[in-house]
Amino acid sequence: MAILYLPQSFLNGGWLFSIFASTVSGIFSLYCILQLLECRAASGGNSFSEIGELACGTFGKTCVNLSLFFCQLGYPIAFLNFVIVTIHNVFRDAWGIEIHKNYIGFFWFVVFSLLSYVRKLAVFAQTHVFADVMILFMISVVMVWGVMTAYRNGTTKFSEVPLFNPKDYADCFGFSIFAYEGIGLIIPVQDITSDKKVYPFVIKAVVATMVLIFITFGLVCSATFGTKQTPLISDELPANPFIYTLKLLFCLNVTFSYPL
Repeated sequence: MAILYLPQSFLNGGWLFSIFASTVSGIFSLYCILQLLECRAASGGNSFSEIGELACGTFGKTCVNLSLFFCQLGYPIAFLNFVIVTIHNVFRDAWGIEIHKNYIGFFWFVVFSLLSYVRKLAVFAQTHVFADVMILFMISVVMVWGVMTAYRNGTTKFSEVPLFNPKDYADCFGFSIFAYEGIGLIIPVQDITSDKKVYPFVIKAVVATMVLIFITFGLVCSATFGTKQTPLISDELPANPFIYTLKLLFCLNVTFSYPL
């Protein structure tokens, strides 16, 4: 979901600085992941807090738990807000039905809470594949629509986006770090990986692919929409039944991703 907000990062930081921030955030995230795996191998801990306790005692366990709390507090709120806004806008624009956001939020809060009681990661293996497909499909649709729009207009708006934005460049790191969310899944996914020896290599390949996709997606959106784009780039897509369906399916993707 974070990638839909990533083009805004290219406006806040400037396209050249955003490339730098995305790359540095990816490298730093990969470094932290590999260090986490090394710490787990050395300590024999089975969870984040247990690794922290084995490394630094009660103080380490407390610090890790607090970090996890604040980390996971931010992501679910962002997920829930995305679903609320998207469903509210689709029902309003597609069918003229105005549903109060509080009702949508309460309903999805109950759904998310119930799904979070499923403690086995393997249960969501198939649904998470669907979620990944929806993310790639949404990215592809935005990029194809962007290229078609630029071709139809006969020009791009890339010149509107500065190389570096000295006013809001700090926001760029926030977007970039948020884009590499998911370190909380590193240990659970390792537990269900059949060949754990290749796991670090898979992690490296995944992060490298993410860096490439993030940079490409941000540059294409910057060239297409310039400084006029909305914070959520999917809002730039045309209003038609296909796009409405795609947005609802993307909300379903977030629903499957939330309990992970």
